[in-house]
Formats: sequence, structure tokens, C-alpha cells
Amino acid sequence: MKRGTSSILDFSTEVISLRSLRGRLIFMAGVSAFAYLMPVSALAHLSLWGNIGIPSPSIGLTRAYHHVLHGNFAAAYHQNWLIFVVIVVVLLIIMKDVYNVRYQLNQRILNGRPKQQPNSE
Repeated sequence: MKRGTSSILDFSTEVISLRSLRGRLIFMAGVSAFAYLMPVSALAHLSLWGNIGIPSPSIGLTRAYHHVLHGNFAAAYHQNWLIFVVIVVVLLIIMKDVYNVRYQLNQRILNGRPKQQPNSE
């Protein structure tokens, strides 16, 4: 495998697996852009479960997210109220990631400082 192909594969795996902060942020940005730009009528047929007739609590989440992104919270609630639970969970994950990044940055700063010399009088 060529080096460029390996890099693309590694990057794709990072984004799809959601294991890293960067992967999660890129995935969220992509999902948000998709949900924002697509017309809500085009999102109605995305659910595999809905298309085969199996009821599922996740049916309508993409359309609800579309409504949230456009500021129509009442329509989002009527489409699927669980979108607000999903948003809270995602925000908690992002807050945890921000805390971890800040903690790691503080540790690098503290470990990178020269040690203070004791006063020798």
C-alpha cells in the first residue's frame, strides 16, 4: 500500500471510529453540514427501519437535528423529542474532550518549565 493511501485510510478510520477528539469533531461537522444543507423532505427516507416498517425510537432524529440547526425547536420536538437528549450527550462528550485537551496542555506547560533552583545562601 502506498503511503498516501495509508494516510487516507488512517484518517478515515479515525473519523469513522470516533476514538479521537479530531475524529469526533470532523464527524460532527460533516453530519451537521449534511443535516443543515439537505432539504428536510430529502431526509424523510433515510431510516432503514422506517423503510422496512419496523418502529424505532431513532426514526426522525436527522430531521429533528435539521430543525434544530435551523432554529425551529418546536418542529424538532414534534419530529423526535430524543434529539434534545442526543444533543446533551454530545455536548457532554465535547466538554469532556475540551477538559482533557486543557489538562494535557497544562501538564505539558508544567512539565516543560525549568525546575526552580533552591535558594543557596
